[in-house]
Amino acid sequence: MTLGAELGTFDHLPLDQDREISSIVPNRMNLSGLLNDRQLEAATTLDGPLLIIAGAGSGKTRTITYRIAYMLAQGIPQSHILALTFTNKAAREMTERVREVTGKKLTNLTTSTFHAFGVKILHEQIHTLGYRPNFSIYDQVDKTEMIRTVARELSVSRDSIDLFALSALFSGIKTKRTTWESANDQYRELYEEYQGHLKAYNAVDFDDLIMLPVEIFESSPEALEHYRERYRYIMVDEYQDIDERQYALVSALAGRRRAAPRARAAPGPGLGLAVHHLDGRRSRLRGAALRRPL
Repeated sequence: MTLGAELGTFDHLPLDQDREISSIVPNRMNLSGLLNDRQLEAATTLDGPLLIIAGAGSGKTRTITYRIAYMLAQGIPQSHILALTFTNKAAREMTERVREVTGKKLTNLTTSTFHAFGVKILHEQIHTLGYRPNFSIYDQVDKTEMIRTVARELSVSRDSIDLFALSALFSGIKTKRTTWESANDQYRELYEEYQGHLKAYNAVDFDDLIMLPVEIFESSPEALEHYRERYRYIMVDEYQDIDERQYALVSALAGRRRAAPRARAAPGPGLGLAVHHLDGRRSRLRGAALRRPL
């Protein structure tokens, strides 16, 4: 089901008023007094994949908030719900809105950025790839210094390389956005040594926060099944912004299970909910694909 521009807008309530209505969230009929018809359909449709397409100011975040509240009211455990977005601020605001509406402590609800979710998986499963649990996460400065160190060890002249260009190349190779070809193949050994040094230092870089969880899911069916059983209702905000690696992560989790009441398995792949912003211009600039199957 796709909800288009007809999603409409909300008459926004202050947080204290939201708190007063928390007791009536469980009932679909009561929600109908808070949401318009299309928003209500999105908030209460739990069976099968759902795509919301709407513009700015149409109440997308509020719809997600009430959808999560409705799930909790139906007895779905917090631990079965995964809501992914792109900024820490958006993740915090989503959690806070659900808390205000429901009045619940959300200790087991996962609202997260893609990368923070990747860190969560790595803390639990990185040992399956031969890392120790107390791994380090290298930022851009650390990554550049590591490339410099590896280049020195391979007797590569500092004047012959651009560290920042190499960092971008290595990121592209790792995330499969770039391939080895005649123009860059001379850096292949440097890349392989860089990867080996990361492993030796029990460290990961920013790209690994998505790529390694995908590798874990591909190499360990048991780990993948564990997370599929845990996160039975998956929601992605700003769905148009996801790239190939993020899509691989989410689609692996969704597998062949569609979100269904009590998370009963159903045929066909699909996410529980994807929210697609109508303005995809920034997605094109980031290289994100605008068309993703649910």
